[in-house]
Amino acid sequence: MEVSNATLVAYIDTFKQHNLDPKILIGGTDLTYEEIVNPKGKITWDNFQVITNNTFQIVGEEKALQSLKSTGVDNKELSPLAKIVAATVSAETIYWFFCNFVGKLFYKNLKFHYQKIRKGHIQITVKLNNGERCFDNFIKAYASAFEGFTQIIGLKPAHSVIDFNKVNPVINLYFKNSIKVWNPISFIGRLVNSITNTTKLLSEIEDRRHEQILLNQELELLNKNLDESNKLNETLIRAIMHDLNNPMAIIQFKAEKLKDNIESFTTKDSDILNRAVSNMNGVISDLKKFHLAKTILCEDNFDVYDATIEARVHFEEVLREKNIQLEITKDESRYFLIKGNKTTFTNSIVSNLISNAIKFSFEGSLISINISKQNELIHFSIKDSGTGMNPTSINNFFERELSESQEGTNGEVGLGVGLTQVTFFTKQMQGQLDVNSIQYTDDKVNHGTEFKITFPTDNHSVTLH
Repeated sequence: MEVSNATLVAYIDTFKQHNLDPKILIGGTDLTYEEIVNPKGKITWDNFQVITNNTFQIVGEEKALQSLKSTGVDNKELSPLAKIVAATVSAETIYWFFCNFVGKLFYKNLKFHYQKIRKGHIQITVKLNNGERCFDNFIKAYASAFEGFTQIIGLKPAHSVIDFNKVNPVINLYFKNSIKVWNPISFIGRLVNSITNTTKLLSEIEDRRHEQILLNQELELLNKNLDESNKLNETLIRAIMHDLNNPMAIIQFKAEKLKDNIESFTTKDSDILNRAVSNMNGVISDLKKFHLAKTILCEDNFDVYDATIEARVHFEEVLREKNIQLEITKDESRYFLIKGNKTTFTNSIVSNLISNAIKFSFEGSLISINISKQNELIHFSIKDSGTGMNPTSINNFFERELSESQEGTNGEVGLGVGLTQVTFFTKQMQGQLDVNSIQYTDDKVNHGTEFKITFPTDNHSVTLH
C-alpha cells in the first residue's frame, strides 16, 4: 500500500511552524528526507504511519492538530484542486469533492466515505481496503485538517467529533451557514481566483509536458551518439585485429626460422621482419592519433587550402619514391575558412586521403586536389588514377564496416583505420562526404577514385565525442 508524498507537506510545514527540523520526521523509517519532499513520490503505508505518529509525539498532539488545521488547507501542494472549486457556495461540496477525488488521488489503500446527515452536518468514514482499522493519529490529523476546509469559501472553521467506537472510525463535521450568502463582489472574486488557479495548474502541466518532450529528445540524441560510438569502436577493434594479424604471423614465422637455423636468416628476412614490426607500430600509432583527435575541442577558424598545403609536406619522400605528382589547385576565392580543429582536419582527414591516394596510385601518375568556394560552401576533392575501389568497399566505407585490407600498387600494407577516421571526423565537423570510383579492371583508361567533401563556412564549433 502506498501514500502520495503530497500528504506529507502538512507534516513538514507543521515542524517548520514550531522551529523544528523536519528531517527528524523520518526517524524510524528507511526513507531519506529527499525522498519525502518530492511531491510526485510515494511512500509505504507503514512509513506513513511512523511519520504521522512522529508528528504527534514530537510536536505534541494539541499543537500538531492546530497546525494541521491550517497547513493542510493553505499549502499549495495540497490545495490546488480544492481551490479550483472555491467558487462553490456549499461547504458540503468541498468535503464531497475531497472524498471522491482528492482522497483517491492521495491514497490508494483507503477510502473516505462521504455522507450528508443534515444541513450543517456530514460524516466521513475512513476505511482501509484490506479490512484493517486505520490508526488513530491519522484520523485525528484529518479531523483537524477537515475543520479548516470550510475556510476555503470564507466560512468559519468546522467542528469535528470523532467516533472511535465504530468498526471504522467516523469523523463528524458540524458547521454553520453551509449555504454561503450570495455576495456578487465576493462571488466574482472567488470565481476569478478559481479561474486563475486553474490556469496556473494547466500551465504547470503544459510546462512539465514540454520539459518531458525536451528530455526525451535529449535522451534520443544521447542514445544515437552512444550507438554510433559503439559501432565505431567495434569497427576499430576489428580493424586493429585484422591489421595486426598479418605482421604478427610474419614475426612469428621469421622468429621460428631464426630459432631453428640462424645461418639461414638472410638480410631479406631481416627486412621483412623490420617491415612487419613497423606496420604494427603504424597501426598502434594511428589508433593513438585517432583517440587523441577525438578529445580535441573544435574551436579553430582555419583555411582549408593552408591546411592542405601543410599536409602535403609529409608526403614529399613517398611521392618521389613512386614518381607521383600531387597537384593542389584552388579557385579565385581568397579564403576558404571553416570552423573546426585544424590539426584534426590536417592529420585525420587530408593526410589519410592523400596516403590512400598514393597507396593505390600507379607510378608516374597524377593525384589532384581541388579546393573551391560556392554558395557559402567549401568544396574539397582529391582524385587519383589508381586501381579504384569495389562497390562493397565503398558501401562498407560509409557503413563503418571493415573491408579486407588491400595491398597498394607497390605492395604497401593497408592499416584499415585511416578511412574510418575520415568518415568519423568529417561528420563531426558537419561535413558531407561522397565517393566516386571506377576500378582498373573495369576501365583501363578512366579508372581511379575521387573523394569529395563539402563543409559549410558557418558551421558551429563542436566537441568531438
